[in-house]
Amino acid sequence: MDDIAQAYASLELAKPASFGSVLREAIKSEFGSNSEFARCLGISKGRVSQIICGPETIGAESLGKILSALESETWRREVLSAWTNEFVVVEERRVEPFEFEIALQRAEQLTGRFLPRQVIELVHTQRQFHHNLREWAQLTVQLIYAAQRLCEMALAAENVLEMMRRAEAANDNEVLFTALWLKAIVLQSLPSSAPEEIWSILRQTYSLVERERSRSRAARQNWNPRLAALERDTALFFIKQVDQKRLSKSNLDKVQQRIPESIRLGNDPGFQYYGLEVLARYWLAMEEPSRTEDVLDELAALPLRHGSDLKEKMALSRARLFEFEGKTDEAILLYQTMSQEALCRSNIHHHRLIQSRLSKLILGTGADLPRVGR
Repeated sequence: MDDIAQAYASLELAKPASFGSVLREAIKSEFGSNSEFARCLGISKGRVSQIICGPETIGAESLGKILSALESETWRREVLSAWTNEFVVVEERRVEPFEFEIALQRAEQLTGRFLPRQVIELVHTQRQFHHNLREWAQLTVQLIYAAQRLCEMALAAENVLEMMRRAEAANDNEVLFTALWLKAIVLQSLPSSAPEEIWSILRQTYSLVERERSRSRAARQNWNPRLAALERDTALFFIKQVDQKRLSKSNLDKVQQRIPESIRLGNDPGFQYYGLEVLARYWLAMEEPSRTEDVLDELAALPLRHGSDLKEKMALSRARLFEFEGKTDEAILLYQTMSQEALCRSNIHHHRLIQSRLSKLILGTGADLPRVGR
């Protein structure tokens, strides 16, 4: 399975119970609320939320205090088991070389459990054992995704450039495509990136794809998923740039045909789901709230994995739709919920984005100020 298909396959991974989710249930069962648990430990309610949702490792000393506060032996065992599984396993076994398939599976499982720090640690220790470029690249893709979730963009950029260097040295255009594609994604996450700079990378990637697809019928089929991903992300690039007022709205003309083309070329549920999510953003950028809502409703009816990033993106579009419609209270409530959930899933990138929009919306909700979208 290639890098693009592998990325979509990870959507279907089952997610074991995390330390945070087990502890949350234990607190609810024994204390009823985070406030009572905080009072028992002599810490703030905010610190309890950090322990439950924060991406940092919980040390043995903190674990000991938590276990001492729990009366139920069953809950103590479950919390200890979740802590061991989440914070100890990777550390104890990280020097053991795994077969590539096992290493990749473990990285994807950690991704599915929203543990990006552990993904980075695992890939750092495992890819040294895999000298095949494509295997190394698939592991590195997982690391780059994890770094983006944690907003460690320098780490993501460093690995993108190393992937490009290795791909060019090996004359491997499949890995080079992945590196260029990820470079454009990373650049879009940096506020200082100029639209011309990102568009230059996208055009370079298109040239590579078209050159490879022109070789044969088999090559054309093989490269269709890559072109599908590129079409979707190019559409998203124009939507984001227009939303940020860095390009004029006339540039949205370049978007509409790319989304159905991406879904057609991808020929996979993953491309359909993400394509529809981008389509909802397109209609919102076009100031078509009814069409935006129709697409979001269509997405909501699809069998998406609970807790996936796609659901998070859908909720963000729904909140922005509320903004446009002037439903300020609904937008604020949804943003607040999303912010907490993003933090619990260690998606610091989304958490900061949501906090930015939420802060601006709260500051603009005075009775003497115009409502968003009005």
